[in-house]
Amino acid sequence: MAVDVTVDAVGIADVVGIIEIYVERQENGKWYFYKSLDSVDHPEFYDYNSRDYLATIHFDAESGYTYRVTITAYAEKGSGSDTLDITSYSCKCK
Repeated sequence: MAVDVTVDAVGIADVVGIIEIYVERQENGKWYFYKSLDSVDHPEFYDYNSRDYLATIHFDAESGYTYRVTITAYAEKGSGSDTLDITSYSCKCK
């Protein structure tokens, strides 16, 4: 599966990107944790001195299941920073 990510900062940020991608899989109409991808293990989840972060991030998924992701976006400038969680629409893996 692939997740297209765009994080826009207000002006040029020192750091902009994503802290975590939290993947859930739907089973019997309920959402369950499937896996997470963390910026500690993926330093490519950040851009520096940039207005935005753009990426397509892939993760292994099992055919026939429906998935969704929650992304924690992050931006930092000087001594200030902000985060935002956003959940994608669901998508079935073929």
